[in-house]
Amino acid sequence: MKNEFTIKLLGRELTIRSDSDAAHVQAVEALAKEHLDQIPQGLPVQHALMLATLSLADALLRERQQHLSLKEKIRARSAELLTRLNVRRVA
Repeated sequence: MKNEFTIKLLGRELTIRSDSDAAHVQAVEALAKEHLDQIPQGLPVQHALMLATLSLADALLRERQQHLSLKEKIRARSAELLTRLNVRRVA
């Protein structure tokens, strides 16, 4: 069931619906505000929102790349450990 939440960005209130709990929605709002705060003041709202969107997309891609790199390191290390275990069983 979707819950309604009111968030405030750039001085404007927006009512949204989400399956998430209030804490998650507040965290999303805080992250959006964090990225909007990095945008120079005085820009038209649409420009500020586009720049914040690009900033969030950049952060997401970097996190995805880091996640994939860590997964690959874990996969390689696991394979190495399994090989070691198999060698010890045979010996």
